[in-house]
Amino acid sequence: MPLPMVHLAIATGVSAKPSAEFLLGALAPDAIHTRPGTSRRDKNATHIVVDTREWPEAPVRRWLAGYRNSPAPLRELARGYAMHVLCDRLWGRTVFQSFRRAVSALDEASLRALYYRETDQIDIDLYRTVPWREKVWRLLAEARAYDVAGLLTAGEIDAWRQRTLKWYDAPEHDPAIAPRYFTRARVEAYIEDAVSRMAEAHTWPEWR
Repeated sequence: MPLPMVHLAIATGVSAKPSAEFLLGALAPDAIHTRPGTSRRDKNATHIVVDTREWPEAPVRRWLAGYRNSPAPLRELARGYAMHVLCDRLWGRTVFQSFRRAVSALDEASLRALYYRETDQIDIDLYRTVPWREKVWRLLAEARAYDVAGLLTAGEIDAWRQRTLKWYDAPEHDPAIAPRYFTRARVEAYIEDAVSRMAEAHTWPEWR
């Protein structure tokens, strides 16, 4: 699914002045990758996946309702978390499905390698060029992590935050390619679509 810079681009499109915890929530579901020995089942749990065929509005709304009376920073983190889950599903049903069709002849290992080579590149390109990156990095550096009950610990979320803050400056992570399938134009169109979808989600009673 989309990598951190894409999720942060959506978060800054949804809110002109995002809180530090909202931004951290926009990354948080992927903190499952810091837990040793995880499986697809674990990732489905942290991403509130009930039925991969359906748009997950109902389960996400039920999950968000559980945070309605939480302290403001935790509530903000939960909103960002919910946004990540919804945007992952949108990516899977649009950008990723188009990619899978285009490379249908590849085996799963080759598909995965190509996918991450191209999405790593587009994320690095965004990191180097978007005007809001320094401000967002300052906010993420001060964000406080919280437990997401039954899904992730504050320690796991904080470890993912630290990993994100350092990852983009390591030269060995740059594939140095021109993406063929995940072009800047295609990803920016997806971000615009995702921001529009999140505007609809903001009308849910559970979001307020």
